Amino acid sequence: MQDERPISEANMSQVEPGVQQGWMAVEADVSNLVRLHEKLKEGFWQSESVQLTLVPFFLKAVVNSIKEFPMMNALWASHNIMIKHEVHLSLTVNSGDSFLTSIIKHADSKSIAGFAFELEAIAKKATGANPLRSNKPDGTFTVKVSGATGSVISYPMIQQPQLASLSFESIMQKPVMINDMLANRAMINLCLSYDQRILDETICSKFLKCIKANVEEYDLETLIY
Repeated sequence: MQDERPISEANMSQVEPGVQQGWMAVEADVSNLVRLHEKLKEGFWQSESVQLTLVPFFLKAVVNSIKEFPMMNALWASHNIMIKHEVHLSLTVNSGDSFLTSIIKHADSKSIAGFAFELEAIAKKATGANPLRSNKPDGTFTVKVSGATGSVISYPMIQQPQLASLSFESIMQKPVMINDMLANRAMINLCLSYDQRILDETICSKFLKCIKANVEEYDLETLIY
């Protein structure tokens, strides 16, 4: 099977090179995810000698949403839009003193644990003798985890020829009304930038709500392998 599917020229007749960037954001309740992470991280370290952060859970939620909305995984190529069948995530994560950028190939085939192993390998390469080289053009969708900087809202830049970029911001403890009662919940903003020449607000809104639902659906019974 080919890795790409073009959109017809008729649909692309009005599109010219150059991003026209739209933006939207939603707030998600990640309280259950935070509890799941606390439950699993020590055991995962003991069994795998690999750190389990929240990032793999975020990435899995994004990949599952891309499978529901494959248009978000398209690229601009030679005056055509190519919908890619495989998901190669361009990932940017704050590593303390700087942002670490790499590509996670075939992200659509990875489990949560698989993402954790991938992140461990990326971190080792970044601190090794042969530092990572940027290969952003190989990615099909960008995810930026900017929460470690304290950011609560951002405007992630689209990496051409990709059509969209998503950021996960800082997790904040906030009072939220649930069943007519106030509860302290862990909340996070998800920010999406998109090329509005090709992606309209409707599909991007549905895509963002899907990521929100996937993040909120994690519970203590979630399997990570």
